[in-house]
Amino acid sequence: HYVLGVEHPPSAMMLFGGAIHRALEAYHKGDDPYMQFSKSWRMAKEMLTQLGVGYGEHLTGAGIELLSLYEADPCPDGQPEQRFIFRPDGLDVPIVGYWDLVHERSYSEHKSSEWGWKPGSVEAKLQLKVYAAAWRAEHGCLPAPVAVTVLNIEPRPTLTRYTYQPTAEAADEAISTPST
Repeated sequence: HYVLGVEHPPSAMMLFGGAIHRALEAYHKGDDPYMQFSKSWRMAKEMLTQLGVGYGEHLTGAGIELLSLYEADPCPDGQPEQRFIFRPDGLDVPIVGYWDLVHERSYSEHKSSEWGWKPGSVEAKLQLKVYAAAWRAEHGCLPAPVAVTVLNIEPRPTLTRYTYQPTAEAADEAISTPST
């Protein structure tokens, strides 16, 4: 839908996740994550109100609590929001993305989730496989294990850490084009 320019109406959770993401980026740039979250979430709520889309008032407090939890146990320092572009063989359009936090030999990803991820689900996430393929294309090797932080909202705000160990097979599968 991105390539075709098809826009889906925003959901409260999508915009909340964006506000959290911008706050974490601010944190890793040395800026105030709480101010960034407040600004981003206020703008998101205004948009949702204009569109007639509801949101839970508890999300403001949940966002602040998630940022406090992250601040108490942050990912190692790195360069936030590093853009990549690569074109796997057989694709007519490039894949463009951003690694959330780049380290010397790997990167970290931050995800917000209403109910969290199920154990074992990290290996099934297509985005992680595609990002590993992009890393390999840019750096000539797969990344060291990728740290994934999931910021869960329900039933109460928590952080869950996962480690994703990319494999060549998973990266290849993620960017392969079906044969016709």
